[in-house]
Order: sequence, then structure tokens, then C-alpha cells
Amino acid sequence: MFAEFVNLATQYGWQGILFALVVLALVYFARINGLVVDGNGARIANVVLSAVLTGLNPLDPSAPDAIVAVIASLGSALLYELIRWANARLNPAK
Repeated sequence: MFAEFVNLATQYGWQGILFALVVLALVYFARINGLVVDGNGARIANVVLSAVLTGLNPLDPSAPDAIVAVIASLGSALLYELIRWANARLNPAK
């Protein structure tokens, strides 16, 4: 799955990765401020923000817009998991 994601990201440029960073930051700030309470809410916010920021129209979805939205959503989730993994490695439980 990661190889497919990298292939899509290289094929459609860095626009999806840029949106992924923006979505990650927005979901993170929403979680800190209490707008998103749990992990399920964060996942929903991730998908919704990715669709909104990339301009995906649900009534007329074009393939490039949909792929950029998917890249933004998956990229944000992968970056979040990478941050969690790095944090666990750097700060092992005592």
C-alpha cells in the first residue's frame, strides 16, 4: 500500500503532500482545542478537510481532484502515524 501511495504521489506531484501537511496541522489543532474529541472524529475530520481543501466536488468528481484528495487524506494519516511511531521510539514507556 505504501508503494502505491508513493507512486500516486510522484505521479500527481507535491500538491497532495502539501495538502496533507495542511490537513495534519488543522486536525492536530482541532484536537488540541477540543473540536475533535477522539480518534474517530480525527479520521472523519481528516477525510472531510482533505475533500474540502482540494476542491473535490461530490456531484462531479474528476479523477485528478479525487486522487489529490486521497493523497492528502492518506498522507496526513501516514504522517500522523510516523510522528506517533517516532515519539514512541524516542520516549519509551518506563
